Amino acid sequence: MARVFEDDKGVMIMKKDILIVGNAHDKHLERFIKGLKGKSFQYSVDIFDISMRYADIPNASLYDNTYTITRHFPKLLYKICGIAKIIKYFDLLRSFKKIGNSYSIINIQVVTIQSYLLLKLYKQYSKYLITTPWGSDVYRIGKSLKRKYQHVYDASNFVCVMPNTKFGDDIIEQFNVPKDKCLELCFGSDVLDKVMADDTSKDDSKQNLFGTKENYVITCGYNASPAQNHIPIIDALNKVKLQLPKNTLLVFPLTYARKAEYLSELKNQLQSTGLNYRLLSNYLSDQEMIWLRKGTDLFIHMQQTDAYSSSLHEYLYSKTKVINAAWLSYKELETWGVPYKPSTFDTLPNDIIEIINTKRDEVSDQLIKFLIVYSWSYQINEWNKTFEKLIMQ
Repeated sequence: MARVFEDDKGVMIMKKDILIVGNAHDKHLERFIKGLKGKSFQYSVDIFDISMRYADIPNASLYDNTYTITRHFPKLLYKICGIAKIIKYFDLLRSFKKIGNSYSIINIQVVTIQSYLLLKLYKQYSKYLITTPWGSDVYRIGKSLKRKYQHVYDASNFVCVMPNTKFGDDIIEQFNVPKDKCLELCFGSDVLDKVMADDTSKDDSKQNLFGTKENYVITCGYNASPAQNHIPIIDALNKVKLQLPKNTLLVFPLTYARKAEYLSELKNQLQSTGLNYRLLSNYLSDQEMIWLRKGTDLFIHMQQTDAYSSSLHEYLYSKTKVINAAWLSYKELETWGVPYKPSTFDTLPNDIIEIINTKRDEVSDQLIKFLIVYSWSYQINEWNKTFEKLIMQ
């Protein structure tokens, strides 16, 4: 959909509505667009895919128009390191210029080097530039990239931050983002929506997912990345295995970010402990995700960095006991008291036994009510209202 606007010089120009810049193959981004479509919005959404996969965009029908980075040089040149970098830059530049449209909104979904390289064109082709950090683009970048990304934040009209969170505060602090630039928007958790609507009991959740309700279920991490620190968690559990409930079942969700070498190491480590365990390697349905959240007695969350904490929200809403890495702070969850046991790898063995034996409920009723702000339904509605407002300005 195109709309006519008057620019600063009084010239009437035609602008399309929204261009998303991101990885079109990413499931989170795909879910985001599907969520907007579900709001029956009255604006168009195009995408510029920066994945560099040179492949067809999955579910391209979600978008009004799709654009990809295309190659303009002989294949042989892309195999020569020094030359490849230069021609890939020209590919990026030429591919974006081919779009040939101006937009009311260009929304960067995860800051990348492409965002920096195309920044002048983004500003030239948009009325509003909105930047949406995802986490790794804040916490896992070096000084050189940080300097480049700073230009993206400075040039953006708005920056999306998770409301009332350390992640939001870190974005503001690290990139000097003025408060009036901040939009309190995030993706939210669709699993949290479903957990809130589901009334399956803990025992029934265990029975449905594991075939028995008799196990004491300890879930370790939420994906297969080594950054989840599975190995140190296993070491801690092994040190206190004689003090664990006899019916303990260790559960490791490994449905994405898998690497064969690391999984082999993980299995060997688990087998050496003699503890009962289950590796969840197949993708879980939404209902199975709910059963895992509700059927877990203790969730151990010790990963290196974490931005969105969606899994933590889901486990806490399910009234699951949680051990959380002491270096990960979530101020939005601590307003009504700390709802988890902070831990380090030095204290983890003792912390596991302490929290298993405590009967105190760490999750307050106020926190349960507050968590709706981080649900998918709440956040997608806020995104839709923001887009509609800016397009009509």
